[in-house]
Amino acid sequence: MPKIYKLFITFAFFILPFTFAHANDLARVQSEIAAERKRSQDLDKQLRASDRNVARTQRELVQATAQMSELESEQDRLGQRMKELKNRDAELRRKIESNQASLRETAAALLQIASQPTTASLAAGESLSASILLSGIADRFDAELRESEAAMKELSETQTQMARQQRSVDASAKKLTQQKTRLDGLMKTRSAQSSKLRAQSGASEARLKELAARAKSIAELSDNISGTTTVSAASMGRLKTPVRGMLLRGFGDRSALGMTSDGWHIRTRRNETVIAPDDAFVEFADNFRGRNIVLILNHRNGYYTVLAQLEETSVIAGQTVMAGEPVGRMGATNPELYLELRRAKRAIDPARHFNKPKGL
Repeated sequence: MPKIYKLFITFAFFILPFTFAHANDLARVQSEIAAERKRSQDLDKQLRASDRNVARTQRELVQATAQMSELESEQDRLGQRMKELKNRDAELRRKIESNQASLRETAAALLQIASQPTTASLAAGESLSASILLSGIADRFDAELRESEAAMKELSETQTQMARQQRSVDASAKKLTQQKTRLDGLMKTRSAQSSKLRAQSGASEARLKELAARAKSIAELSDNISGTTTVSAASMGRLKTPVRGMLLRGFGDRSALGMTSDGWHIRTRRNETVIAPDDAFVEFADNFRGRNIVLILNHRNGYYTVLAQLEETSVIAGQTVMAGEPVGRMGATNPELYLELRRAKRAIDPARHFNKPKGL
């Protein structure tokens, strides 16, 4: 057999199988790489879709909360107007009742004079006096009658307005109930979206609990969490006041025990929704030393907002919130929110950046 054929046979038996095997391995690796790339792309799409869903929910929450606030304000205005109408209704009823009593007295006086016939022996002066008296009483009767008719007409108009106002109150209350249901649903959705983050934040949560256990005050807790955060030169503009309510104690005011306040103490409505003052990263969201739930929001420019005394929260440490997004609720018994604004590890007067609450 020629040497060239022997070389060909050797190549066929030994080299070609190795080449084919190598090609198969390469194809398998390439296939696995392609599959992994596809899984990575699919996961990336899911993450982006999840982020979009979260952002959409946040926008809807901000919008729903703002609409809720508008409806509550409308309910307040309608209620105040209804109160004014009811007061006017009661006033008119008293006025009509008084007029009717006066009319009865005047009518009785007229009847009494009319029942005394004028005689020829009646002196001229007495006759003139009686005529003047009769004329005066008649004029008074006429005036009281017109006043009573006007009051009754106004009462009828007031009652019509009350009926119309009541329909407005009922319609507004229905909208408010629907909006509350929508807001509750959105907050549940937001909470569910945070469940993955909660599952991944075990180590961070343990660290936060350790810091909370060491801290003796809200200020110390906030300072421990802020750690070595660099304070930027950025300034803060006006912030959204987290709740509507009445300012009980301001920055620098002393309590009955002589303790100086580092923030605002705000009396709120029962179950009042608490919103984020600005875009922020949630640093802490948990119970702390009898202050119910405490939230520490990092605005990423050296400023921190501390919200305490919440009954419940819809956020967890590690997530971001948008300005105006609901972050929790107050309780049903004597709700009082504590608001503190901190920068460079010190409390500053909230009045620099928040509008003072105007009332319940």
